[in-house]
Amino acid sequence: MRKKLIEMLEQMIVELMQEINIPGLSIGIIKDGEVEYTRGFGARNLDSNFPMTTNTLFGIGSISKMFAALAINLLADQGKLNLHDPVRKYINFNLGTRKDPITIHHFLTHSSGINALEGNFVAAERFLGVFDSFIPMSSSEDLLTFINGAIMEKFDDTGKSYIYNNDMYDLLGLIIEKVSEMSFLDYIQENILNPLEMKRTTYSLEDYKNDTDASIGYLTGKDGKLIPKDPPIADLQAPAGGMLSCVNDLLNYMRALINAGKFNGNQIIDSVILERIWTPFIKTDQKGKEYGYGWAIEKDFFGHRLVSHSGDLLVYMGYLGIIPELKMGIVIGQNCAFFSPEMIGRSILAILLGIDLKEAVPFLEVQKTLNLLLGHYETYRGVMKLDISLENGIITGKVRYPGSSNIISFPVVINNMEELKFYIPFAIPGLEMKGQFFIKEDGGIIDLKVNRWVFHKRK
Repeated sequence: MRKKLIEMLEQMIVELMQEINIPGLSIGIIKDGEVEYTRGFGARNLDSNFPMTTNTLFGIGSISKMFAALAINLLADQGKLNLHDPVRKYINFNLGTRKDPITIHHFLTHSSGINALEGNFVAAERFLGVFDSFIPMSSSEDLLTFINGAIMEKFDDTGKSYIYNNDMYDLLGLIIEKVSEMSFLDYIQENILNPLEMKRTTYSLEDYKNDTDASIGYLTGKDGKLIPKDPPIADLQAPAGGMLSCVNDLLNYMRALINAGKFNGNQIIDSVILERIWTPFIKTDQKGKEYGYGWAIEKDFFGHRLVSHSGDLLVYMGYLGIIPELKMGIVIGQNCAFFSPEMIGRSILAILLGIDLKEAVPFLEVQKTLNLLLGHYETYRGVMKLDISLENGIITGKVRYPGSSNIISFPVVINNMEELKFYIPFAIPGLEMKGQFFIKEDGGIIDLKVNRWVFHKRK
């Protein structure tokens, strides 16, 4: 990579980290099948200010699903299971019918028709101390009882709808244990991590706590202050999102995938398996994306096929994306979950393809504009006060009408980014209140007009 390009990418990442308040981020890029660039940015621990490195452990969240899907496919190729076998053949799973069974294939592709039940959230949020539920969720038996009770939660016929479902991937872990006669963790370690020399990767909270280069995860408190948290992981949720890894280890995995399953001269993954896991089986609810076995697939990413997955572990996020025919890929990890690194990863891949910066990274311009618009507004002499903030990716307004102590919250939907026009939707379809932001040429004065009121930004 050219020095000028590296400098541009680094400045882009640093500016974004500063704007979004990302404590630490690490990144690795592969070009032509070889590692081209690696670097850590910021802190893995804000209190000690220890740096984020490419060896720093972070929670990869749902990127873990790639490894569970790969393990299932390895067992299928050994003849130990059939991908179209009913799930109930292997574990005590009672949903679906004998006439229209839910199969391993349906679990792998999120096409079981079962709503997202999120039993794994019950366990994870207990670790974070942000939720207190008395739903039994401490063992695989508890998980199966929880899922088997969801008879009325089947949204659609099997195989027809894409409904992302973490719990079904956790059940894939139980199938792996049943068929292999090994624990899920041991099977992954012996058949995937060891051959790929992913020596730092683990599912163990104890390993994480004993590691000298592990990142602290961060939640955002009510006052915007970052709250440090250990990773909310347990064996129960390992297949769907419990892996802890680092950029350097994930680069080994990516090198094997990009080089037709070979790693350091050894055939680790059969090319037939690669073709299968990257086959688009069902359309997702995101435009242009389909789902394979543990992978999202885009057929047209600036004229190329992009296979990828993002991950969110509530206090960590990650992204892994590959353009197989160009032997190009990127992996990113960060120790917070309030901005998706997928945006950064996709942008960098586009830039490496030679796409113009504004076309490749439109969200950067949008983010800069949004930062200008957020803040406190008042009408003439402060009679009415309005706060515009960004909450969980939604632009939100909060206003107090004169004569009332009630604070009214509402979404602000920008439908014209160039002219900064927006509307506020109401419950009655078709009824909305229109408005517009006005930024003076020097960017120093910003007004907001909605209905008959004009608000002036004060801070």
